[in-house]
Amino acid sequence: MLNKIVQDSGNIKNSVELGGFPGFYSVYLLKRFGISPTIVDIFIDEEILNKFLKLNKVKPGSIELIEADVFAYQPERKYDLVFSFGLVEHFENIELIMEAHKKFLARGGRILITIPNFKHTLIGWFHKKFDKKTYSAHNTIFCYWLSPL
Repeated sequence: MLNKIVQDSGNIKNSVELGGFPGFYSVYLLKRFGISPTIVDIFIDEEILNKFLKLNKVKPGSIELIEADVFAYQPERKYDLVFSFGLVEHFENIELIMEAHKKFLARGGRILITIPNFKHTLIGWFHKKFDKKTYSAHNTIFCYWLSPL
């Protein structure tokens, strides 16, 4: 899906990954498409990030880091692609987390949000049975609201 959005758009120059530390997808976009990435997360450990970048043959400093709360932070610029993978389901108020994504978005930009489906799936059953801490950290109501029928 990420590849399709980038390829179909044809004009994505920068991106912001919300809740994205250590930046798996930001590194991918940088290496594959040359997109200038930013990560916004409430916690960023630069030592861990630099080790991750080195493993991926990416120069330290290639990714802009913003250690901040996505709700409180006011972006200084807008981005062509705003995305999160496994962030929104950690919050109760869907309108607030969607607004947090929108405030980073440039005119004509794209938003991509993915959510792990822990309801009625094998992965959800495993987490509920063997990893209750992870399961309970997710607002599984989003799985009903956003899952296809």
